[in-house]
Amino acid sequence: MIVEWQWALFIGIEIGMVLALLGAIVSRAMRGPNRVATGFLVLFVGLLGAEGWLAYAVYKATNEWTTFHFVIGFFIGYVVLYGRRDFDSLDWTIRSALDRRMTRSFVTQEERALRAEEQSAPFIRKRAMVDWVKHVVLFGGLVTLAWLEAGNGTQSIVDWVRHTEWFGDESLPQPFTRELYNGVVRIWFVVFAIDTVLQGIAVVSGKKVV
Repeated sequence: MIVEWQWALFIGIEIGMVLALLGAIVSRAMRGPNRVATGFLVLFVGLLGAEGWLAYAVYKATNEWTTFHFVIGFFIGYVVLYGRRDFDSLDWTIRSALDRRMTRSFVTQEERALRAEEQSAPFIRKRAMVDWVKHVVLFGGLVTLAWLEAGNGTQSIVDWVRHTEWFGDESLPQPFTRELYNGVVRIWFVVFAIDTVLQGIAVVSGKKVV
């Protein structure tokens, strides 16, 4: 039963998470930090936990890793590693925009000071390093999950990493038995390489690149 409805349940949970985030942001924009906004954030965390439970329940029912687990792993990994920062950034953007256009204040002096500190070179360098490490963890974790589910066992994963001829020639044996995974890894590796360069520039220059 749960396997048949897994995608519908996943989409429903994702919609609930988006609505919970919107509720928290709107509540904070109108009234500042308050219990209603906190309630929405608690709901968001609860739905994230439900998503993890859904992935586990599907695994118990099928006894195998599938694309479904790969997708959920990406969403949960992103929220755990980047969710707090991205929420704070969006919350600040909305409230500071309101602060410039409305007569009442939507941001505090402490928040202004914190945002000013975030523009400093030491802070930018530290954040760039932390963001790069997070990307390594997310990328490596999902590649490992994909390997467990659909790895081409003719070679070890280390050998696939060392011998990358397959990357530019799809006619050669590929590291994953699912073509979807091979395509995703190719695209994500390019994104990861670009991110590595950008974060490296930020570390060296102490200036935001993106």
